[in-house]
Amino acid sequence: MKDSSRKAMNVALGGMILSLIGFLGCLLTGIITSILPVQFIAWHLLGAAIIWLYLIVYYHNFGLAEREKRDEAILKSQDETIFQDSQQRQAMFSAARKRFKIFERWGGIVFSILSAAYSIAIGLWLISKLREGLELVGRNPLAGASAMIVAWFASFLLAKYASGMSSEKDWQPLRAGGSYLISSSAASLITAIALGISFFHYELPVLIASWLIPVVMLAFGAETVLNTVLDIYRPRIKGAYHRPGLDSRLLGIISQPGSMLHTAASTIDYQFGFKVSQTWFYRLLEKAILPLMLLLILCMYLMSCFVVVGPGKKAAIEHLGSTDNGRRIVGPGMHLKWPAPFDKAYIHDTERIQQLNIGIMNAPEINEETDEIVKKPLLWGQKHQEVELRLIVATESSEAISNEDAPPVSLIVAAVPVQYRVNDLYEFLYNHKGPETILKNVSYREIARYMASAKLETNIFGGDIQDDESVLGAGRKEASEKLTKIIQSRADELGLGVEIVTVGLQGIHPPLDVASDYEEVIGAVQQRQQSILSALAERNKTLTELGGSLEQVNSLYQKLSDYEQEKDQLSESVREQRLAELDNAFLDARGEIAEKIFDAEQYAFKKKRLSKASGERFKSQLKAYQAAPKIYLQNERLLTLERSLEDVRKYIVVSGEQDSEVMIVDLKQKLNPDIYDLELPEE
Repeated sequence: MKDSSRKAMNVALGGMILSLIGFLGCLLTGIITSILPVQFIAWHLLGAAIIWLYLIVYYHNFGLAEREKRDEAILKSQDETIFQDSQQRQAMFSAARKRFKIFERWGGIVFSILSAAYSIAIGLWLISKLREGLELVGRNPLAGASAMIVAWFASFLLAKYASGMSSEKDWQPLRAGGSYLISSSAASLITAIALGISFFHYELPVLIASWLIPVVMLAFGAETVLNTVLDIYRPRIKGAYHRPGLDSRLLGIISQPGSMLHTAASTIDYQFGFKVSQTWFYRLLEKAILPLMLLLILCMYLMSCFVVVGPGKKAAIEHLGSTDNGRRIVGPGMHLKWPAPFDKAYIHDTERIQQLNIGIMNAPEINEETDEIVKKPLLWGQKHQEVELRLIVATESSEAISNEDAPPVSLIVAAVPVQYRVNDLYEFLYNHKGPETILKNVSYREIARYMASAKLETNIFGGDIQDDESVLGAGRKEASEKLTKIIQSRADELGLGVEIVTVGLQGIHPPLDVASDYEEVIGAVQQRQQSILSALAERNKTLTELGGSLEQVNSLYQKLSDYEQEKDQLSESVREQRLAELDNAFLDARGEIAEKIFDAEQYAFKKKRLSKASGERFKSQLKAYQAAPKIYLQNERLLTLERSLEDVRKYIVVSGEQDSEVMIVDLKQKLNPDIYDLELPEE
C-alpha cells in the first residue's frame, strides 16, 4: 500500500515554515516602516502555524498507522497461521492505530482550543491597539505594499495547492491549513491595495484593512469554539473523516468557492448524518444558484439608481465626477440617477441648524441614559476646560486706576457657539475644501478682531462707558447681532453657502485668576446702585410725606424759589399778590405741610380767642372789686387756696384757746394694711 501521508506531511511542514517566515518578515517590515496593518498580518500568519503543527502531528500518526497496517497485511500474506493465536502480536501491530484514533478524537479538540484562544486573544489585543489612535501608516507605504504582495503570492500558491490536495479522501485535513492560509492571502492582498491607495493620501482603505484583520480572527476563533462544541456531541459515522473544529467552514467557502453548496451539504451530512446532496431540492438549487446570484447582484446594483433624500436635506448629484456638466441639486423625496459609478449623490442637512464651538476644546459630556448633552452652568469661578480661548478687549483709562504700567487692555475667556445652516449646497460642497474649517477660522478671526475694539467696563468711576456697551453686561446682545452680520458678510464674500443664525456670547467671562476680583467689582457696582436707589426712595418718601406728592412739592419749591429771586424787584402790590398765591398754594398742599399750616392756624385762632376772653374777664373782675373790695379779695384768696390744696390731704382740728391737748398725727400714708392691723375673731 502506498504511503499517502508522506506528501501531506511535507505540505504541512512547508506551510508551517512559510507561516513562521512570513510572521518574522511581516513583523520586521511593519516595525521598520511603522505600518500597523503589516504587523497585524504577521500575527494572523502566526495563527496558521498552530494549524500546520496539528497537521504535522496528525499525518505523522496517520503514517505510522498506515505503515503498521501495511506491515501486518504483508505478514499475513506470507504465513496466515504464524500469529493466529498470538494476541500479544496482534496488540503490537495495532498500537499505532490506537494512538492515531486517540489523537484524532482528542488531538483535534486540544489544538482547536489552542487555535481559538490564540485568535480571540490576538484579535482583542489588535483592536485595543487600534483604539489607542496610533498612526496606521508611518513612512514608506510602498515598501509595506511590496512585502504584502510577496506574502500574498507565497501564501496563495501554498493555500491553493493544499486546498487542491484536500479533494482526496486521505488529504482532507489539509483543507484546514489551506482555508486559513487563503484568508491570510486575501488579507495581504487587501492590505497591499490599501497601502497603495494610501500613497495618494487616502487613508480610509488602510483603516478598513486594519479593522478587517482582527475582526476575521475573532470570527474564526468564535467559529472554532462553536465547531469544537458541536464536534464533541455530533454523531459518529464509522469510516467517515472526523473534521476538527479548527477546520473553518466559513474559510472553506473562500478557499473553494465553487463548492459552496457542497460545503453546506457536507456540513449538514457531517452534523446530522443524512445525505442532503441526494435530495431534489439540493439538485434544483445547485442548477439555479448562479442565475439567482447574478439576478441578486443586478438588483442590488440597480438600486443605486435611486436617491432617497430625507426631510430637511438636499442632495448634489454628480455626473461622471463633474460638478458642472449634468450637475443638479434635488430636495427631499425619491429621485432617479444613473447607476454608480456614473452618478454619485452627496446628501447633506440644509434645514438643520448646525453649530461650531469657538473656544470650546473639550467634547461635550453625554448622558448615558438619555443620550443627551449634559448642560452645566458656566460659572466664572470654575475652570471649564483644559485650554481656554483668551481674547483682548479695550479698557477705559480712569483716574481711579493709578498704575501707570497697566496696559489699556484686558483679557477675557470666550466660549462662543456659532450656529449656522446651509443655504446653498453647491457653494458649500464645491467652492472650498472643508467649509466647516474655513467658517470656524473666519469666526475666530472676526470674534478676535471685534473683541479688540469692544468695551469691557461698566460705569463704575463715572466714565463714558455705559453698561449697555460692555460685552460682559447688557452689551452682549448688540455685540452678538453685530458679529452675526460681520461673519455672514465674510462668509458671503468667500462663497461658503451658509447662513449665520446666531453668535452666542453667553460664555464670555473674565479669566479664572481674576474672576473673584471682578465679581467684587460687580458687587461694588451693585452696592453703589443700591445706595443710589435707596437714597431716591428715601427722598421720594420724605417729599411725599411732606407735600403729598413729588409733583406738588416740586411745584411749591419752584414757586418759592422764583419768588425769592424776584421779590426785591417786585412792587408792593405785586409782591402781596405773589404772597397770596403762595399762601393759596401752600393751603392746597397735603401731607406734613398742610398739617403744620393747620396747626399754626389753630394755634393762632386759640391765642386770639383766649386773649379776648382774658380781656373781657378782667373787665368783669374790675367791676366786682370796685363794688366790694374786701369780699372780692377774700373770695380770690379762698379760690387760690382751694386750687392749690386740691390734691393735698387736709386735717381740720377744732379746739379752744384754753385746750392743752397735744394732737399726734401720723402723716405717713399707708398704701396697704399690714398683719398687725388684722383683727382676730373672738372665741
